[in-house]
Amino acid sequence: MKIFVVLTDMMGGPHFVGADRSMAAALEREASCNQGANKRVMEMNVIGELSDPNVVYIAERLERSLDVFHFDGVYGNYEAAAGSAGDKRNALRYELNR
Repeated sequence: MKIFVVLTDMMGGPHFVGADRSMAAALEREASCNQGANKRVMEMNVIGELSDPNVVYIAERLERSLDVFHFDGVYGNYEAAAGSAGDKRNALRYELNR
């Protein structure tokens, strides 16, 4: 499955803003975002099997020097995201627009 992810650059790396099923919805989200710099929409494949077709999991990695999490990928289930995330990472549940 492919989704459209909105990212900005914040504190030295990519920051997850949101995700949508359509490019049009993602572009609206990007236009309304007022945080960070270098806003962009990226078409991405969801990694792993989907446990729920309306939910994805966002993996983030810890940037220790800045004590902040940066976007690291989109997964179809929590186990895959958490496994990718490891102990110095984060896995967030994100419900897609319907």
